[in-house]
Amino acid sequence: KQWYQRRVAITAGENRHIEYLNEKGKTLDTSKKPAYIDLHYFMGDICDETGLPRHVTLRMKCGQQDNNVQALTMFMEEPAMCVYKFTAESVLFCKVIENIDQFGVPRGSIDEIIDSI
Repeated sequence: KQWYQRRVAITAGENRHIEYLNEKGKTLDTSKKPAYIDLHYFMGDICDETGLPRHVTLRMKCGQQDNNVQALTMFMEEPAMCVYKFTAESVLFCKVIENIDQFGVPRGSIDEIIDSI
């Protein structure tokens, strides 16, 4: 993962994300537009409490169209020790969600998609 200019570049962990969805039998019907996508990242730093790598799920939700394009709602949960769920909601993600493959991975870079808005 790389953080820059308030945007996230999804570059690491994509292959493991796809393997995980295949293992779970969870692919998306791309003919329907989902309200959100989940991207799974594995092999984070080792958790002191569990001895296992940390895992995070990034949920990108399409915000309400009447919201300001600059509005962003975020929250983070820890449903299990060193397993995190980060949710971000914005109208900017609606365009990203329109450009995903069957694994929920955005086609092209998120920067390019958002810049086209």
